[in-house]
Amino acid sequence: HAIAGLIESLSEIAVGLIQHIQEIRQYKDDFHSFDSKERAIVTNAFLCMGGISILVKAPLMKENGALDVAIRDVRDDAKNLVDKLIAI
Repeated sequence: HAIAGLIESLSEIAVGLIQHIQEIRQYKDDFHSFDSKERAIVTNAFLCMGGISILVKAPLMKENGALDVAIRDVRDDAKNLVDKLIAI
């Protein structure tokens, strides 16, 4: 997956999770009253947003113009996150 594709995938997943959170908030407004499934939805939404943030902030190039190989690790971590969240 390219970085842009991973950002798009995480964004789509986050939108769905946020919609679930909005539905939950219609009848519950205290996180402490959420059941384990509802808490997992909130947690996964934060994971998505964190993954997006990391991808957006990751340096693609070094100062000398060479491709930063560290982006591969960031990309792989993001792909694993997408795969995990899709499997839920």
